[in-house]
Amino acid sequence: MNSPAIHPVTTIIAKAVIRRDGRLLVMRHAQGHVDLPGGRLRTGEDLLDGLRRELHEELGLEQCQVDERPLFAWNWFSAGANLNVVGVAFGVSVAEEQTLKNREREIVIWVRRSDFHRITFAPQHRPSYLKYLTASWVGVQ
Repeated sequence: MNSPAIHPVTTIIAKAVIRRDGRLLVMRHAQGHVDLPGGRLRTGEDLLDGLRRELHEELGLEQCQVDERPLFAWNWFSAGANLNVVGVAFGVSVAEEQTLKNREREIVIWVRRSDFHRITFAPQHRPSYLKYLTASWVGVQ
């Protein structure tokens, strides 16, 4: 008798690529890794609405302009957790006068392209982040 296949749980995350004055906004988490702002969608939540909610929770953003076309997407599978994660990143514009607040104990950091190689992005995100971010910022220091 064959045992039934165990299907992994799939979760979707939405991330924001926020640039200003040749810099990229990242967040350093308490665990030490760096990530783009954003996070996990709730069950049934629209992708863009979920990203806006996460940006409000993490940064206190009341208003932002989210480009509806994704910049890049990636996925990874954690066999130990039987978890498949799909990530989608969007360009987000934030008015300069809007203050970004640290609402979830992460540290908000603006980094230049020349500093990307020193950033400790989480291992599951690092290859995709660096591939897109370095390619999209050709000529930007």
